[in-house]
Amino acid sequence: MSFLKRFDYFLPIIFGIIISITLFLKGGWIEPDTYAFISRACGTSVFETPFLSQLFFDSIPCNEIIWFLLQGIVWTINLLIVFYFLKKNGYDSLSFFFSAFSLSVVYSLLAFEDDFLVTGILFAIMIILFNPVNNIWKNRIIYGIITLFIGLFVWKGALLIGGIILLGSIHPLLSYLLVGYYFWMNGLNDWGGSVEGIVFSGYTVLIPIVLLLFLTSKEKIFVFYREKKYLFHVFMAFVFLGFFQSKWGLYSGLLLPIVFSELVLEKHYHNILYVGLIVLLLLVPLVGITKPPHDSHWMVLRDGIVPEQNGGIIVIDHSFGLEKWGFEYIGGHPVPYGSRDGNFYIGISPSMGAGCKVLSRADLLVLEKC
Repeated sequence: MSFLKRFDYFLPIIFGIIISITLFLKGGWIEPDTYAFISRACGTSVFETPFLSQLFFDSIPCNEIIWFLLQGIVWTINLLIVFYFLKKNGYDSLSFFFSAFSLSVVYSLLAFEDDFLVTGILFAIMIILFNPVNNIWKNRIIYGIITLFIGLFVWKGALLIGGIILLGSIHPLLSYLLVGYYFWMNGLNDWGGSVEGIVFSGYTVLIPIVLLLFLTSKEKIFVFYREKKYLFHVFMAFVFLGFFQSKWGLYSGLLLPIVFSELVLEKHYHNILYVGLIVLLLLVPLVGITKPPHDSHWMVLRDGIVPEQNGGIIVIDHSFGLEKWGFEYIGGHPVPYGSRDGNFYIGISPSMGAGCKVLSRADLLVLEKC
């Protein structure tokens, strides 16, 4: 481990290279929303995003290889910021490997969207305000203005993430205020509109918590809560938020280095750190290459282009996902929430014999004529 510490700032570069190579071997992304951004760059989608991120993505050529390389660079910069602020605030920079136990972090490393342009900055604000010396009204106002700027001009989600960080800095229990508001506004309709989606999202953020319970003691938990209330409540707020949408779980995942550093018993610390490093090195390429979509799924989408070119209407169940952004990426124009009667349908909810004929299929993804 001492060897790795001497070269800790090279590790984000190595991970950036691994990300780019994984995407190249995959030939694409596992996160469908990424295709919304590259579709905009390719002129096949009018996906709206705040001004500065829109400017950034519109300036990238419509070339997947360039996007693969740029994603590796963006995540290298984010991880360098994470490593730097961990070390600057008294934590082992290598504790980042604890983040490997959050699948939300692994999935995020393989995605390229507007939120990842500012991930490192939001993490820096969070960890700075964790220090009571810095948690004063002057800094709250400064970071509040920075967060507002990011939310208005780069990524709208920063208003939610930054709001939780800043409210928690005023009083730890205020961390949950925006989580409650988010749930009240969206209910179960945000992540796929299903209980199954909520369960999957929760599973990605609960794995590290369950693991941590085997690596700590009641005494450490009590001390941690007493001395780091702000950190505890902000972390739990992000965990709860992760139940509603898996991408929010990234921020509880990025806090795992600090939480594990505070709670893991010393006798387990280095062993679990090595496990985290190995897991991260293996999971990123493994998940990136093996997780859908595969060529067969793209074949279903391409099969839908032909009837559309002949005047057919392609309807889908959602205004997001592969059937939306992936189909637009290859030149299609799907109609979200349209009627299947007399039209073609692409999605993962086959009509089960209700007058529709399956024309093409890959796993759960189907193209039907109704």
